[in-house]
Formats: sequence, structure tokens, C-alpha cells
Amino acid sequence: MTEWIYRNGKRHGMAFGYFKNGRLKDKGTYQNDLLESPVLKYYPDGAVKARMNFKHDRLEGESIIYYENGQVQYVYRYFKGRVWTRKDYSPDGKLLRKQ
Repeated sequence: MTEWIYRNGKRHGMAFGYFKNGRLKDKGTYQNDLLESPVLKYYPDGAVKARMNFKHDRLEGESIIYYENGQVQYVYRYFKGRVWTRKDYSPDGKLLRKQ
């Protein structure tokens, strides 16, 4: 389930998504129907799954994806919605690939 705030028929303000058990799944902010904020995604146990930045509804800047153990899995850098750089890590934190 997702909750949005609308203004003049467009999503505007904080948005929250929930798992079936009621725990927070994700959250972010919309302005005039466009995602314009850091977005946080969570695992069902409440641990952070991802931190992503959006500008004009496109990924922009750094996004980090985490393993369930809290270690960084991927670090992406986006420019105008496209992947600019990428780093992949093992579950124990070792750099596996840099692109």
C-alpha cells in the first residue's frame, strides 16, 4: 500500500509505501507529480535497503544499495537519469567491480 498527498490533482508532498505487515517499505517526496527527493527503501525487518536521489523524477547523483546485513552492495552515480559510474561490493565489503 502507498500513501500519497495530492494537490491540484497531482502528487505533492511525502509519499509512504508499506509492506503487508504495516512496516515502512519506502518513502520520498513529490513536487507537482515528480519525485524530487532522496528516496529510502527498506527491507521487511526495517533495515535500509537503498538510498536513492531523484531530481525531476529521474535518478541523479549517488544511489547506494545495501545487502540485508547492512554492507554496501552497489554504489551508483547517475547523471541525467543514466548510470555514470558503478561499484559492486561483496557481502563482506570487498570491492568486486568498478565501472
